[in-house]
Amino acid sequence: MMTTQLIYRHVLARPETTAIEYAGSRLTYRQLWDRARSWANAVRPHLSGPHPVVGILHPRGLEVSVCHLGAWLAGAAYLPLDPVLPDGRIATLLAEAGCDAVLTIGSLAGRLPSDVLAVTAPDMVTGLGEPATEPDHSAYVIFTSGSTGLPKGVEIRHGGLATLLEWFRGSFDLRPGTRMAMVTNIMFDMMVLDEWGAFTAGATLVMATPEDLAGSDRIARFLDSAAVSHACVPTPMFERLLAAGWSPRDLRTVLTGGDRLRIWPEPDFPAAVHNAYGPTEATVLVTCSDDLRLTGERDQLPSIGRPVPAATVWLEGTDGAVISEPGEVGELMIGGDVLARGYRNAPEATRAAFDGGRRYATGDLCSWNAAGDIEYVGRRDSQVKIQGFRVELGEIEQAILREPGITQVVLLVLGDGLDRRIEAWIEGNADLTALAARLRHELPAAMVPSAFFTADALPATVNGKIDRRELLRRSAAL
Repeated sequence: MMTTQLIYRHVLARPETTAIEYAGSRLTYRQLWDRARSWANAVRPHLSGPHPVVGILHPRGLEVSVCHLGAWLAGAAYLPLDPVLPDGRIATLLAEAGCDAVLTIGSLAGRLPSDVLAVTAPDMVTGLGEPATEPDHSAYVIFTSGSTGLPKGVEIRHGGLATLLEWFRGSFDLRPGTRMAMVTNIMFDMMVLDEWGAFTAGATLVMATPEDLAGSDRIARFLDSAAVSHACVPTPMFERLLAAGWSPRDLRTVLTGGDRLRIWPEPDFPAAVHNAYGPTEATVLVTCSDDLRLTGERDQLPSIGRPVPAATVWLEGTDGAVISEPGEVGELMIGGDVLARGYRNAPEATRAAFDGGRRYATGDLCSWNAAGDIEYVGRRDSQVKIQGFRVELGEIEQAILREPGITQVVLLVLGDGLDRRIEAWIEGNADLTALAARLRHELPAAMVPSAFFTADALPATVNGKIDRRELLRRSAAL
């Protein structure tokens, strides 16, 4: 059964149950449905073509989830857009996704390109009617950084999402009465588990405000004061909470993911902790660990667990052979229902990455351990995680090289967790103030280097390659 149909059942069975809470306000399941139908009715006449996509540009709050559901009820996928993005980035994402319309509010409508329709303040409608969502319909598009200089829009299907959510609800006992925290960014695909995991279970989604997320102490207070039982917490945030001595009061289950976990929870930590892994191209996650509190061997970093039933996962060597021996490193490959349709409006990139829809090569190097779990080893390319977001350094390099006077650029990734940052070392003559301003207009904040340094010539090794060790030494000396 598709996600919209499961939510519809809860609308019929428990219309007055609270579906979502935010900053003291709430919506029942019936209110959520009626408001979503209102947005759907307003945008539906403006949709065209197969698998249409609707942009959602809303401040964090109740209406974000309402609009996501509204896009689905209109027969479209949704593209989440955080208002903190620069206008140039919003325009790029809308163009790449081929959005004809955006659900937004009046104060943000002026930030949209002139050729994109802004739908605001729809007329309220009421009434029921079972949605006609099909497994092959597109559910959402989330953009990841692209190594060629342009972001890539990953287009996820309803069928794969429904399969994953069925496993998620069953494995973590989501049901009416569950209170699911939402502390993730609205453009981070872990939000899919928060939002639709709660709504398909008849549970309550409790969304943190930006003020709730301003530091580890405030996040911890929110999770306690909201009396949530479940939370999906991005890895850097979870590590900071643990390092600060966090001991949740009501929380029963934590799912963490999005980056390499480097800290173990103590055996007496009050909640079960599961470490998950998955690229955006495979509907949020494809592996999940058992409760890390119960793991006896702690001489290694926590594993990313075992494949979930919705995904087919294997490791492949450089010769194409499947790896099954513990300790042998190979690239993690993914198949199954969770695979994305591909990259939105990018058929060549889709063919290259998804091998005709049969599998997705993640670029992540992993190995099996003796217990049968998968351990993450590293990347085979220049992709990194900054503030929990996947970043292709090539996209940043291409953006910098478009600046007149710059002949070469090297990016250094420094720090760990939420402190991870990018420095740009530039060869040539350029106005760094103008460069930084342009990048802030074009790129998300996580992709804008925290510092820029110039040199007439970047240091080189005896073989003529850029001497990264020397750049790291210079950076440390500053």
